[in-house]
Amino acid sequence: MPEHTDVLLTTGVGEYLEAIYKLTDDESPVPLPTLSDHLGVSAASANEMVRKLSDRGLAHYEPYKGASLTEEGRRQALSVIRRHRLWERLLTDFLEMPWDEVHEEACRLEHATSAALEARLSRFLDAPSSCPHGHTMPGADGTLEQPEMVPLSTLTPGGQAVVIEVPEEDAALLRYLDELNLRPSRVITLLGVEPFNGPLRLRIDDRDCILGRNLADRISVQILETADE
Repeated sequence: MPEHTDVLLTTGVGEYLEAIYKLTDDESPVPLPTLSDHLGVSAASANEMVRKLSDRGLAHYEPYKGASLTEEGRRQALSVIRRHRLWERLLTDFLEMPWDEVHEEACRLEHATSAALEARLSRFLDAPSSCPHGHTMPGADGTLEQPEMVPLSTLTPGGQAVVIEVPEEDAALLRYLDELNLRPSRVITLLGVEPFNGPLRLRIDDRDCILGRNLADRISVQILETADE
């Protein structure tokens, strides 16, 4: 098994590890076409990099099935994600950048961040538990403990929930959610659902709005118990 290392990952290696981690579903390998589409690279480039990751003990590659991370690959992927989310917090909380602009900036900064700088960032930020979009901050040891949450679309009419996390990579979508005041920690009430799998009618604070079901599937919440439950 490879030894744990605190050397900086190259930009390419870090991006691939992060992408495989985020695209992994139910522990199934990530198909290479899915990986290449996500990263905007050719299938040949994705195949070459995945084989390199496999040679370094960071990924498993199964021909015709795809790639999955080893334990060490997962640890290093979470290290990249932690550095990314720490930079997002700094950019929003201290440099006052809009939350729809920080993802791209953090992508550039995460690969140039040493373990020593990461530790200083965390101390300066008072060890934040999440990024501005609500996604849980991985631990310095490369672990991640996710809170219990469900898609907003599973909420039943009359039910209330607190928003935990929203999609983080789509700037236009984040600006739209900001207009609705639909941010992490907001309490929302489901007023009703339109027939035939239609959109959801929500109340956020004292404002009513309509949210498409596809978008509601991508927003994670914790359902709140009502007084009579």
